[in-house]
Parts: sequence; C-alpha cells; structure tokens
Amino acid sequence: MVADVVDECIACKVSFDPKQREPIQMTELPPHKWSCLASDFFGPLPSGEYLLVIVDEYSRFPEVEIIKFLSASSVIPIFDKVFSSRGIPDKLKTDNETPFQS
Repeated sequence: MVADVVDECIACKVSFDPKQREPIQMTELPPHKWSCLASDFFGPLPSGEYLLVIVDEYSRFPEVEIIKFLSASSVIPIFDKVFSSRGIPDKLKTDNETPFQS
C-alpha cells in the first residue's frame, strides 16, 4: 500500500533518483606502507591555490603540497620531491584529471 502511494506521488517522482547506485566497496589493504597511494586535488582555496593531496592507503598518512596551477608542469616536481624522500610506490591511484594524464 505504501509503495502504491509513493508511486502515485508526483513530488516523490520528481525527487527520486532512478539510477541504481552500487554499494561502496572497501579496497584491500596494501601489503606494506607506501606501496599504494591515492592522489587528488582540493580547491581552489580563497587564495586561488590548490592542495595536492597524496595519501598512503596502508597508513592513511597524507602528504599535502600547495600548488598554484592545475598542470602537469606544477604536479610533476611535487611527485619528484615526495617520491625522492619517501620512495617510489608500486601503484598510484588518481581520477585521471588532466594534470595526471601527462
């Protein structure tokens, strides 16, 4: 009876999202620290800058660097700096945004 009432409700039909969402799945814990990283941008900040966030998926430790432009020429030196101090990971996950594609 409730399903019938909801099916007839125009406001319910307008606000209902028909796309079926997949359940969230946890990723497997990497075998050791700094073997699998995830990276993305945060911003723009009020100053116009962005934060490049690199997270170790094993320890959840974040590396955060400030960048002025979303470009490969500004991201590559930061990855060089972070990887030279912490080591090169086995895997780096990104959302394939333009700076990560270069």
